[in-house]
Amino acid sequence: VSKTLSTPATGQAEIGDTVIFTLSLSNTGTTTITNLPLTDNYSAACLAYSTASPTPADAAGGGVALWHNLGPLAVGDALTLTVSFTVVGVCSPTENSIDVSAATDIYSDTVPAVQASAPITTVAASIGDWVWDDINGNGVQDSGENGLVGVVISLTLPGGAVIATTTDVSGTYQFNNLHSGNYTVTVDNSTLPAWYALTTNNQPLTVTLAAGASYTSADFGYQEKGRVTGHLYIDTNGNGSQDSGEPDLDNVDVIVTDSSGVTQ
Repeated sequence: VSKTLSTPATGQAEIGDTVIFTLSLSNTGTTTITNLPLTDNYSAACLAYSTASPTPADAAGGGVALWHNLGPLAVGDALTLTVSFTVVGVCSPTENSIDVSAATDIYSDTVPAVQASAPITTVAASIGDWVWDDINGNGVQDSGENGLVGVVISLTLPGGAVIATTTDVSGTYQFNNLHSGNYTVTVDNSTLPAWYALTTNNQPLTVTLAAGASYTSADFGYQEKGRVTGHLYIDTNGNGSQDSGEPDLDNVDVIVTDSSGVTQ
């Protein structure tokens, strides 16, 4: 018997990719094999069974695909099977093996057990990792500047679908099990504390991921801004206080000018 990885040819696959193995059996003995069970073992943490030809009797999961009897297999004849999986986890690498250990020939004699295996490495990319309170507004996380908890971060996938996560108590976040491609990271401003403004000028952020890459620079700094509040009214008696009966003034534009001469 033999087991070879047909797809991908590189021996490395990403989350969501299709992996195809070719299984070959040949009768090199002197009698026909009438009972030929075959077990294909794989890591269910890394691969999910998709299809096979011929179809196994049992491939419901758990890392085993089972053919009860592929016989008869005459002397000198060979049989080829293809088995397809979808990558669902990271393994570096995982061995996938086949086992023929209960075959018998036309005389009910036991055929010597044989096994074969083929490795596959599966990888996944990730994006993260930090949203923080940029107290001095310099766009750099300095000592004493803590993370912002509960901020919702959205990730637009290469196909246009959107997933989201929330920063933890340290202000960190992570999107795992990603395929290579172009992604957009967006902060949901409605989940930020009030009066906070971006200081890193990088939102939304476009990230191009290579296979298995870990992008840890999707960081966003926010600074709490000062605010000026007050009350406009008609000071009828001119005493500088709003007394009973002195009405409010509405629809008045208020202009604030900072030390640099910038107005808003």
